[in-house]
Amino acid sequence: SINIRGFSANASMQVDGMRDSAQTSRSDLFNIESVEVIKGPNSVFGGAGTTGGSINMISKAPKSSDLTTVGAGLGTDRYKRLTLDTNQAFDDGSRAFRLNLMGHGNDVPGRDQIEKKRWGIAPSFALGLNGPTTFTLSVFHQTDDNVPDYGVPAFRGEPLDGVSRHAYFGWRNLDKDKIQSDTATARIEHTFSESLKLQNTLRYASLNRDTVISASHVN
Repeated sequence: SINIRGFSANASMQVDGMRDSAQTSRSDLFNIESVEVIKGPNSVFGGAGTTGGSINMISKAPKSSDLTTVGAGLGTDRYKRLTLDTNQAFDDGSRAFRLNLMGHGNDVPGRDQIEKKRWGIAPSFALGLNGPTTFTLSVFHQTDDNVPDYGVPAFRGEPLDGVSRHAYFGWRNLDKDKIQSDTATARIEHTFSESLKLQNTLRYASLNRDTVISASHVN
């Protein structure tokens, strides 16, 4: 739930300049290079949106130089994470291939039975990086497998007396939150001069979400 200048921006999310209003959790940024926040009416940049502004997420793209970054993390509550970001350039940097991988898992501190697991892969390939015309093809896949949690029963804004924070009020064999996100993007870009550039982007995206949630109620 994001507000910009007092207006909701939930439907003004963009990925690489293209509107991405799917109701997904956006649970990981392993393939995001940077985030741009644009304040003001979004129609100037995105063609549609809210009055407050928009958020544009820039995906990691192939570069003309080699790089490899490995990240790993271990923590309490069974936290574990492993990422790989590698870029390989060819033909003096005019062609390049980039691969991003992610695996993640964690429990929730102080909450029994709650766990979150996800993994993702994002390969991309670029031609003509040193020339006026560049072609980039990228694919993104992420799978989430979570146990949803609506907390403990509450009344008048406070947890019921005698209810432990560790208690889980749901069905372990029924509640689920499974998300699969797939995206394929092709972009061609031609630079005429320092002040003029033409870009065409084609994207296919598919989001599947299967969710069953049990919540405790008090009256």
